[in-house]
Amino acid sequence: MQHTTTEVCDRPQASWYYSRGGPRPTRTASARHHFHGSNSFFSRLPNWSFRSLTHRRKRSPSLHDPIYADAPHAYVVEETYRTLSPTEHEDVTQASQFVADEGSRPLIQVEALQHQLAALRESNRTLSRDITDQGKLPSVLNWAQELSTVRKQYMQQTAEVAKLSEQYDAIRASSDSAAVELAAARKQLSMAKAEAGLAASDRIDLMKENSHLRQEYTQAMAHIAALQQDLGKLRSVQKDFDQATAALERSRQIHAVDREQIMRMEEELKAFSENEKQIMLIQREAEVARRQSSKLLKELHEAQEAIKAFQEVSERNSWVSIHGDRSRTRTALVIRKKCSSAGWREALMYCIFNFCFNVLKLEEERRRLLPFETECDRMRARLVLEENRIKEITVSLRLRSSFVQQ
Repeated sequence: MQHTTTEVCDRPQASWYYSRGGPRPTRTASARHHFHGSNSFFSRLPNWSFRSLTHRRKRSPSLHDPIYADAPHAYVVEETYRTLSPTEHEDVTQASQFVADEGSRPLIQVEALQHQLAALRESNRTLSRDITDQGKLPSVLNWAQELSTVRKQYMQQTAEVAKLSEQYDAIRASSDSAAVELAAARKQLSMAKAEAGLAASDRIDLMKENSHLRQEYTQAMAHIAALQQDLGKLRSVQKDFDQATAALERSRQIHAVDREQIMRMEEELKAFSENEKQIMLIQREAEVARRQSSKLLKELHEAQEAIKAFQEVSERNSWVSIHGDRSRTRTALVIRKKCSSAGWREALMYCIFNFCFNVLKLEEERRRLLPFETECDRMRARLVLEENRIKEITVSLRLRSSFVQQ
């Protein structure tokens, strides 16, 4: 079977892959920023990239899939392919498939040219046999012309094969660089895998710490609830304490007022006691004066009897009787004058005069002490009232002190 150059170039790219249902990659110029160098082989790759390695899955596709069965340099990407996620598998699959397509195209063209060369050689042999067998010159010339045209085509196809071999060598070199880059990507993937393992361990530690913090938070919330209950109780106790403090302050004020009253009453009691002492002294003096007055009354009675006897004697002797309080002193003076010669009479008259003078003095003293006696009676009644009031205040203070202690 002969293949022409047009037939070889018109064949679909990597028909062995697309005939199996593989997706055709979209080639855009935006894929160049993933690789270094504008002349790199990967500058002609489709728009794909290595995605984040944090979303890996446990399942890895088999390396015996149709995509990798015929792909060149599968030994390079084998270890890297095992650590990729499904989305990264898809990207790497597209990249490796594009490499396989670019590498298989010149091989297919070279194979087609080899088939054409074999066909040309076979036709040359048949022409040489025909020339030797038939010996016809015109036909030989025609066959020679055809042979020259075929040789020209062969030379052209040979030049194309050389160009394609050069392209194949360039593609092979770019595929080698791609293999190196894939090895670097494998190292990066292994590092990312280690980082992902560290991140997973950190995530587990963070989850443990989060659970521990949640437990502490629940304990803290329970403690806060207990503290709030204690705070409510403390507020009620504080309210009762404030009320008790206010009552205590009021009782202190009342106690201060009562104490002032008690101090005033004590002062009054002291004054009353001094007055009572004075009254007692006055009463003692009055008692002494009463005793003296009783003695003087007895003496006065005896003197009156003596005066009566003396008056009888004086009446007998025609003496003029003197009446009234004023005449007594005069009578005493007269008697003293008349009886100056007699000693006992003088003494008797002196006693009578002294007795009358003392009686007048006692009467005046009694009149002077009469308001004092009424004042003493009033003060005694007031003292009784104050003592009763002091007893009531003492009882109330004891009750208040017991209430405050409670």
